[in-house]
Amino acid sequence: MPAAAAAAAAVVAVVPQHLRRITGIHITPTSRGSAVVVTALPGLGKLFGGAGRNKDRQKRAKYTAAAEELLQLLTTQQASQQAANARANELVEVLLTCEGLPFQEQLLGPGPWLVFFTKGSPQLWKATFSAGKLLNASNAASQDLDPGSRAVVNRAEYFGRRLYVTASGTYEPLDDDASSLPAAIQANISSGLLHVLGLDIPLPIKGTGQFEVVWLDTNLRVFRSSGAVSVQIRQQYLADAGLIG
Repeated sequence: MPAAAAAAAAVVAVVPQHLRRITGIHITPTSRGSAVVVTALPGLGKLFGGAGRNKDRQKRAKYTAAAEELLQLLTTQQASQQAANARANELVEVLLTCEGLPFQEQLLGPGPWLVFFTKGSPQLWKATFSAGKLLNASNAASQDLDPGSRAVVNRAEYFGRRLYVTASGTYEPLDDDASSLPAAIQANISSGLLHVLGLDIPLPIKGTGQFEVVWLDTNLRVFRSSGAVSVQIRQQYLADAGLIG
């Protein structure tokens, strides 16, 4: 039972029947205690509703602050990388608890997002790439999800831009009515290419992967799959900030 309904029902329980008669307030019998009180005392509805909205704002503010700090942490030089990694882990753990905030699919695109932080081995790429790290000093990984066509392109570099692999396919929310986080997504990879020395060599890459969008805003998103976590930053944000060429 929502907090407002529970609070309203509690009010009904403690108001004596004779007091209702004395006040002259007409009470229509109902199985929903909250409806009784809101009908009798309209001001209570505003009071309880305001409390619920305030709680939602506080929740959103908490996660937004964690996301903003994580974005800055991952994109600025840190005095202690060890301390930065520890703090990043803490912030990721906060975002992993996000539930109930709106899922806005359009924020998944346009353009690629770069993988900046991982925990575990992100399952999303397991059906796509069988070797190499997703992200280290010389190799980068990215993902491009197009909300319009629901096309997906995963990319992993192995020797920088001299040799990289792309895997293409489609994605779809597992719940067509997905409107809140976390949102379950399925990626269906149907083809792949090896790009080397200007050549594009077809690869027999096919597979299906499922993941959850646990946080998504304009510039930062967090995916979770089988306990593994991938934190991605929008490439355009990095370019606008002068962080990539």
